[in-house]
Amino acid sequence: MVSLKLFGALASLLCSGLSLVAANSFAGASSYFLYTLQQSDRLAVLDAMQAAGLKTLRIFVTEVAENIKGCTNSAVNDVEVGSPGQWDDTILNMINTLISEAMPRGIKLIIAPHDRYALGCWQSDVYVSKYKIPTSNCATAPNNASIFYLNSNAIADYDKRLQHILAFKYSDGTPWSQLSNGIFAFNIENEAMGHMNMVDNQWWCHRSGTIRNALGSSSIYVSTGGGADWSDSLNYYNFYCTDIDIIDIHSYDGTSAINSNMPGAINTAKQQGKLLMMEEWGVTGSDSDKASGMTSQINALNGYGIPWSLWEVVKPSSTDFETFTDETQAWAAIKTGAAKADSAAGAFTFKNLP
Repeated sequence: MVSLKLFGALASLLCSGLSLVAANSFAGASSYFLYTLQQSDRLAVLDAMQAAGLKTLRIFVTEVAENIKGCTNSAVNDVEVGSPGQWDDTILNMINTLISEAMPRGIKLIIAPHDRYALGCWQSDVYVSKYKIPTSNCATAPNNASIFYLNSNAIADYDKRLQHILAFKYSDGTPWSQLSNGIFAFNIENEAMGHMNMVDNQWWCHRSGTIRNALGSSSIYVSTGGGADWSDSLNYYNFYCTDIDIIDIHSYDGTSAINSNMPGAINTAKQQGKLLMMEEWGVTGSDSDKASGMTSQINALNGYGIPWSLWEVVKPSSTDFETFTDETQAWAAIKTGAAKADSAAGAFTFKNLP
């Protein structure tokens, strides 16, 4: 009789639409221009990610130059050329190819539809010319791109960009907004207002509504895209925004910063019904230096049950943040850490995973 009651309770939960999915964690990586690499290198990266148990791959929709970071990649224009609203879908078609290669390997994409640093910082896109955004050499000092976040026409232009990207169709005719078997999340923007004063704390929330309207009932997540540091990433207003699902954290400040900031972030996220992800972090130096730094941070994140995405996996590796299988110690740390993430007691429940 007890077992029948238990069965009835479970059936009631299922019929009510409530999920029985347990809290979980996972690991992923950024490779923001992977879609531009020649196919053999691109597949080598995807195969290595699959073998390491990495489940998400984060990319940017942004202009990419030829052969950057020592890679054998082709150049591609941004999706907008000349002026906002003039579309060149070459880059989106390249990403479609990447999706078709990632899906059978159990990898879903996190797509950043725009990069803050294309606003006259490292690059200058169509918004810079139209809205006369001041530029600077970001190696020495970031620029002030506040007009992009405050001007109503710029905001309307960006909403159209979001709508265009989410409406783009995969090869089977499915709009990206509904391609939950290939896409994990859409960032609002990569590091919006990064290295600037927070000129509009509500900007993320308003843009998340644009993405949410396109997604409808899709299980794809709306995620913030992080900030330049812990403070930016944990923007207070985002925790209270209905249409934001994931608060993304970006930080290169190491394990001590994780331990100092993560408990409070988890507490706030749980109170407000949000998910947390350490979406961008990384380590530089020699193979052994990377292995040590990665292991320390991965152990901390896994201990908190927070999913993480390394910056970045790409071929070839370097003493900078680029990491690949030829760095055997670092890659072993990633593989071991990803396995532990997959079995860790998660702080949150993520449903849209491979």
